[in-house]
Amino acid sequence: QMLIYDPALRVTAKKILHHPYFDDLDKTKMPAGAYDGTLQLSQ
Repeated sequence: QMLIYDPALRVTAKKILHHPYFDDLDKTKMPAGAYDGTLQLSQ
């Protein structure tokens, strides 16, 4: 579900963090703030 090309069909990061795999992750150390879903890379 994380590798689906179409972002409209892809699972969200917020939903992924609720997966049991991440239960031991300290979510208080994760960066907070708004994220618009884009990533900018420089060449």
